[in-house]
Amino acid sequence: MRHGSRQLCGQRARHGAPPNWPDFTPPPRPTFAPPLTPELRAHDERFFGNLSHNLTPYLSRRAFPNPVARGDYPTEKRTALDDEDLTRIFSLYVIDYYNNRPHCGLNGQSPANRWRELEDQFAVTEHADIHTLRAAFGVEFIRKPSKKGIELFSHHYSCDALRELWARGHKTPLRVKADPADIGAISIEINGRWETAEAVSVTPLFGVSLGEWTEKFRVIKQHYAHEAELSEPIRTRAIDEICAMDKASCIRAGVMPGEPSYKQIKAIQANLFHDTSFRTGSAIMEAPAEGFFGQRITLPEDDIDPAAESTESIAPETARDISDWGFDDE
Repeated sequence: MRHGSRQLCGQRARHGAPPNWPDFTPPPRPTFAPPLTPELRAHDERFFGNLSHNLTPYLSRRAFPNPVARGDYPTEKRTALDDEDLTRIFSLYVIDYYNNRPHCGLNGQSPANRWRELEDQFAVTEHADIHTLRAAFGVEFIRKPSKKGIELFSHHYSCDALRELWARGHKTPLRVKADPADIGAISIEINGRWETAEAVSVTPLFGVSLGEWTEKFRVIKQHYAHEAELSEPIRTRAIDEICAMDKASCIRAGVMPGEPSYKQIKAIQANLFHDTSFRTGSAIMEAPAEGFFGQRITLPEDDIDPAAESTESIAPETARDISDWGFDDE
């Protein structure tokens, strides 16, 4: 017990407070530096100074440390970059420029060369795959499975392990994790293991971020506000438009600006995607009969071809005449 705590307990006892009260614990100290003290955040200030001296002179709209240094430079009139352009520029600067230029803290060696040198001396583990990262750091939901799989963000996700679990009659809610940078698949905890479940869709959703899908889905929901269930072609067109509008800079950089936060992702799922789904047919395939080669697929009633129904009403003799055709030699 600290001396100050003993003194405080003695004061409490003299003023009639119970002696068994817990000691006073001071509030935690702030971990951020106070204003106007750049020397207490040297690494951050050095990084911004590096950008200011080595990167911003190449940009059309740049900031200056003060109005005197800016002079009559027309910053507002030269606005040309958006968030995605800046993301691409910062990625190129850090990865291709900064990591390959001499660094005084490394005695003139570049960070990239230093990394390769240490990589030869020490064992470096491989990067975790996308499934492992999603299962470890993904946004978690509790979702109840259905015959079509797990519904999340108005998509149905399914896998062999989930279909087998459904066939055994397991219908209790499961833990689900999603990666907002790629909603093409999710991770589902089944019997203590995380299984990858892909989206059940004619058009693959791999590489589509939650931000892109959210923006497009708002437009779809406003246009089809009277429909609780949307058709697959609507989603297919939406995904095609997303892929067409996606810029090459974001693909090369591998990042997407404006990723939603954890609370925003929860709110998006609860408000925007709630009670709206797409008709994709049953994701749970029927088990093939014994001796049946392949996998039996049952079409929903609204997907049955009317032409197929009309051939069933034709007399057997007529049906044979129709199918008995060929080419004449003449």
